[in-house]
Amino acid sequence: MKAALGILVPALLIAGCNKTPGKDDVALTNASVAEAHKAAEKVETITPGQWTVTTEITEVRLPGLEGADSRIAESMTQQMVGRTQTQTSCVSPDQARGPSSALIGGTANGACSFETFSLLRGALNAVLTCRKEGDPGQMVVATSGTYGGDKVDLESVTRVEETLDQPKDKALRIVSTVTGRRTGDCPAKTGSSK
Repeated sequence: MKAALGILVPALLIAGCNKTPGKDDVALTNASVAEAHKAAEKVETITPGQWTVTTEITEVRLPGLEGADSRIAESMTQQMVGRTQTQTSCVSPDQARGPSSALIGGTANGACSFETFSLLRGALNAVLTCRKEGDPGQMVVATSGTYGGDKVDLESVTRVEETLDQPKDKALRIVSTVTGRRTGDCPAKTGSSK
């Protein structure tokens, strides 16, 4: 489950507000990843071109370790908070139509599903729950913010629960931000012969 965390946090560029859906908006409840991906494909959300996206961990709570050994919890928190990852890539017009499967929770293998998923007028809001077969716990990721045009600004809160009945305040909690900006057109391809 913790390995999936590294994939899902940046993968959840999804957010929204309590707005009425328009003809190009998506609002789903209790949807599979495949259903959300298919519904979002019809919506052009970001402008195609060169993009730089930075993910930063802004808060970590390790309640399971805090009581046992506060020094270990503090050390782990210090190592994680402030950690950033930046990627630059070219987004094609096809890729700009709805978040890619990597951005909405990875695979459609049934391990993850959306309690809610909305992409409404540039606002993204989602709650994704993932359970691994044979694992008594779950991971819940709530993401919200703006997703459209030439920028993406999201906050994601990830909670890893060791069991389904674990109190929410006792679960591992990681808060991260995702900031993306379109920096221009994609570079011209080189190496073509005449």
